Amino acid sequence: MSTLAAVGWALSVAAGLAAGLVYFGLLYRGVRMQLSNGPALPIIGLYVLRLALVGGVFWLLVQHGALNLLLGFGGFLIARFAARRVAGA
Repeated sequence: MSTLAAVGWALSVAAGLAAGLVYFGLLYRGVRMQLSNGPALPIIGLYVLRLALVGGVFWLLVQHGALNLLLGFGGFLIARFAARRVAGA
């Protein structure tokens, strides 16, 4: 295993983790807006932003191979578990 490959794999995990943290942060904010009967347009905007962000990150990862995609998804799942712990779910 080359050092360059290991760095690429670590970046894939970091990209998935960062995308997951942003995704679940925006999800939390959107749910709070819905519970407070906020306006629908910003909530829909957050929904579209979340999907575009995660779709873009995973699309970039898949351009570098299946392993990078799986590692990025692993980082995304780590963010999911962290968000659930912070939210108390």
